[in-house]
Amino acid sequence: MGHQVEILREEAQTLLKLEQNLLLEMAEKGILDQSDQESDQDQATLDTQSVKKEIAVLRGEELKVTELEMVLAVVGTMKAGKSTTINAIVGTEILPNRNAPMTAIPTLIKHCKGKKQPHLIFTDMASRPVNQLMQDLRMAFQDQQHESELEKLKSDKDLFLTVERIQKGANVVNEALGEKQIFDFLVSINDLVRIAPLFDMQFPFGQYQEIDQLPVIEVEFAHLQEMEDQEGKLILLDTPGPNEAGQAHLRPMLQDQLKKASAVLAVMDYTQLKSEADAQVRDDLKDIANTVKNRIYALVNKFDNCDRNGMQQDEVKTFVEGLTDDLIKQQSVYPVAAKFAYLANRARHERLADGSLPDTENATWVEDFYQEAGLRRESHRTPGRVAEAIEDLWEDSKFSHPLKEVIEASHQKAAFVALDSAVDKLDECSEKINIVLSVKEQALHKTVQELQSVILQLEQDIQIIDGVELNAIESVEMLKNKLAENINEFINKQYAFVEKNIIDLTLEGNAISVQIEEQKQKQEQDELKKKQISYKLKKLFKVQKTESEVLMDQIIPKVYDSINKVIDFGQDGDAAKKFLDRTSALLPKVDTLINQEVELQLDILLQEFEKKFSDEIVKQALETIQQINNSLNESGFEDIRLELPNRKTLSLKLSGSKLMHNALIEESHKATRSRVVNSKWGRFKNWLNDNWGTETYTEIVREYKVDMSQVEKQIINELKENQKLLNLSLVQNIEKPLADATKQFFSAFKRKVSGLRKDIEISLSDKEQSKQHDDQFLNMISSMKKSCQDVKGRTQVIKDIVAKNM
Repeated sequence: MGHQVEILREEAQTLLKLEQNLLLEMAEKGILDQSDQESDQDQATLDTQSVKKEIAVLRGEELKVTELEMVLAVVGTMKAGKSTTINAIVGTEILPNRNAPMTAIPTLIKHCKGKKQPHLIFTDMASRPVNQLMQDLRMAFQDQQHESELEKLKSDKDLFLTVERIQKGANVVNEALGEKQIFDFLVSINDLVRIAPLFDMQFPFGQYQEIDQLPVIEVEFAHLQEMEDQEGKLILLDTPGPNEAGQAHLRPMLQDQLKKASAVLAVMDYTQLKSEADAQVRDDLKDIANTVKNRIYALVNKFDNCDRNGMQQDEVKTFVEGLTDDLIKQQSVYPVAAKFAYLANRARHERLADGSLPDTENATWVEDFYQEAGLRRESHRTPGRVAEAIEDLWEDSKFSHPLKEVIEASHQKAAFVALDSAVDKLDECSEKINIVLSVKEQALHKTVQELQSVILQLEQDIQIIDGVELNAIESVEMLKNKLAENINEFINKQYAFVEKNIIDLTLEGNAISVQIEEQKQKQEQDELKKKQISYKLKKLFKVQKTESEVLMDQIIPKVYDSINKVIDFGQDGDAAKKFLDRTSALLPKVDTLINQEVELQLDILLQEFEKKFSDEIVKQALETIQQINNSLNESGFEDIRLELPNRKTLSLKLSGSKLMHNALIEESHKATRSRVVNSKWGRFKNWLNDNWGTETYTEIVREYKVDMSQVEKQIINELKENQKLLNLSLVQNIEKPLADATKQFFSAFKRKVSGLRKDIEISLSDKEQSKQHDDQFLNMISSMKKSCQDVKGRTQVIKDIVAKNM
């Protein structure tokens, strides 16, 4: 295996160098045109600006292949938990957590077996732009016009510490050892990002685009320490979130780093899954989908916030797959609690010899562990309980699966993933080179009129594509409207269903109320008869009852009002609550019916849309692209496919407990009662006369009523609210994803066609200026094209071998 990997590495290095040289040659020899600064859409397949980015990507892959490094980029919005996730993977607080953004420039964290103490390296060359900024800031601090800004900074203690260091002439360090020094380094870099704009300066982000210019932290990953050494190296890349400090310049940096990564781990916030910033990250992931393929994973962090009314584990997996248009598959989605994982992992590896944890004064994380693990009382912090709490907290974190299936698997396959990533980048670049060279070559054999005709035809094709796109957007709108109409009609029918059930339940509740009232009357009469002396004496001497006493034994039936909406359960709270439990069963029934109808309608209508899109829209697009391919002998449309959103992202969740909360009326009033004095004389006097030998006292009497009109009102209101939310959800989860996917489909389509048109326009311009009249130019193009085909063929050989080992 080792010998095979070495051969593949050498071949990949050779091919990456060849392709870089080919791009440089194309730029130097005038094959590529200047970039069109006025239009983002009207760009050639490759130009003098985009070629620099292509070379940078290939150079990054060359560096990774040299060390067989697999770079797993960790992406996510600020406060999603990127740093905590990395700390959980490493097993120590390698990256600081604080409210301010902490990732101004990407930071590499490299697994180095046996290196227990983290070691940060920031090369002398890499530190020069930062040191220059610090010198410029030091000069600005001395300028009187910036005196007010400097004064304002004093209110921010963290930032002003960095200001004072700059004033003293300090430079950024090239090395940092241990957590504290690394923390200080990262804080100082991030502080510079925040301070510079206050003095009309910018942090030199452009100087930190290449992988060898980034700060590197070398440390042993706790969970990999028992694994055997691998031929490849695993590196985590902590990337800046697009919403960090509200700085727009960080997003292009994120996009750039994603393109260079071997795989991507997207950290999402369970509590903010639909946030705008998360949407930006998802868009960036889609842009690199073809390159990283099935090497995109999602950790849905803060899953410990999930309650019984929130999305459960399987629902989260389905939701994220739909949210990313199937880019991240369900099996690659992991709901986790990164904080739990970090604390459990660190506690496991830092226990003292006797099984206890370090003192909280020397290790502040220990107190966090005790709080989360339920060991708040010091008496509970025994070695046995600590060990048990570690395992419980680790299990609650749900981190085992992603650690095994992503991190450990990535470590084992790092060499092949590095090679796989490299050949993907080679393939992508080869296709672009081939398009440019093929157009140049064909243009040499055509007249100006023929080229103009092809350009005109392509412009007409783009107009046809616009028409097909409009048709697709209208189909999406029709789908949403039809779906909304069907579901709204169904929900309206549920109002009648609810009304009928409420009537039935009201009848039942009033019948129970009558029974309770009759039982209460009987109990009161029994008490009254026991207190009357004549009744007591006649009962004692077995004397026959009078007619009035016979009547006393009879229960006066309660007038039965079957439609009374306020059902009186008297003091029988248990009966009232049991009735409410039965009433609350109505809600899941309605919930189930609506969800089933939503699923049914979605399945039917989305199948209709998919069929329409395949039969009409894609067919028209294929005909157009075939026409272009026939004329230019260029293919490439097969990899574009519209992915339909996942139906499961749309659901109604009616909470029975929430709706029933305000339906139960618990009334209380003070009642003055009398009771027999607790003595023998008092009891005898009371036997003779009910009014003798008594004392008065006051007690609180609780009575229970269920207001069915409130129940009905709340259910109907909830249905109306859910109907409104459902219509919003249809826009967000059906119409918008379909429309976005449709636009993405046609944008990619038009970009290819526009790129071809632009390439031919450039060739036409060259021909008109007599730049392509000699055989030497044709030989140069043919030679370059042959080199490109050679690289492509050799790349395929590596790809086949790597695929068998992945």
